[in-house]
Amino acid sequence: MIGRWASATDVSSFADCERAVASAVDRFGRVDILVNCAGIWIEGPTDSMTEADWDRVMDVNLKGTFAMCPLCDPGAGGDGRVHRQCLIGRRAWGGKGAASTARARAA
Repeated sequence: MIGRWASATDVSSFADCERAVASAVDRFGRVDILVNCAGIWIEGPTDSMTEADWDRVMDVNLKGTFAMCPLCDPGAGGDGRVHRQCLIGRRAWGGKGAASTARARAA
């Protein structure tokens, strides 16, 4: 079956990631492609961020990729192809230090 489908998922939660992948498998029988594109940033210089802000960016941008990839990667027991994507790119953008750090670590 060819189809498109999206699931509202809190990628900072391993349980929510597992639920999303299980829902996709229930609907389509397998996951062919995972596009990791969930990400947030908190505007402002890194040195003025709170620890809670930093943790939230890392949880979404880095932990989300870490949680989703093994669930879909055939080398880790999944069925599909994993595509890592980030709109931030490979360089630090002014005011987006935590997001750029998470992107560099996930690449």
